[in-house]
Amino acid sequence: MMVTALMTAANGWFFYGIELAKHPVAANVVVILFTTLGGLAFCISIRFLVRPPRALIIDSEGIVANLRRPADRVLWADLKGAHLAVVEVPVYWLGPIAIRQKWKIVALDLVDPRAFYDRRDMRRRPWLGYDTGMRPEYFPIHYEQLDTDADRLMYIINEGIARYGHAILNSSLPKTYPAFFP
Repeated sequence: MMVTALMTAANGWFFYGIELAKHPVAANVVVILFTTLGGLAFCISIRFLVRPPRALIIDSEGIVANLRRPADRVLWADLKGAHLAVVEVPVYWLGPIAIRQKWKIVALDLVDPRAFYDRRDMRRRPWLGYDTGMRPEYFPIHYEQLDTDADRLMYIINEGIARYGHAILNSSLPKTYPAFFP
């Protein structure tokens, strides 16, 4: 980290410091600024290089969708079914450009969504921002970045629901959901 900071400061001194070297305070400020920016760039690059791979933990108790928060486990008893769906963000217009985003998800249908989200929110730190209290009727699992195909993932999840959960077949489930940020 120190080598990167020193190299960045040397680059900054070489390109920008020649003119500023005439003023002693400005020369020190340039060195401090580029050292700080180099250290920050190094820390950010390490953050993206050391990021753990996206993974799911599926066991006899339930599904952990986020490895950083294993307490946010979705228990099999909370699930009544699962299906493939797409989450669509409304179209945003930036001049002549239309921005559309879609995410492929496995929507886990919850037996009692209110109780599930209350229990989940109770284990988290309090949210200090505005919260509408609205929660979706499903729990999304984004599977595009996982190293498995959707059919295998659906088979594993449906087997777990059939074995440990409350399996209720419902063919009238929507295949597309609007963007919802719980």
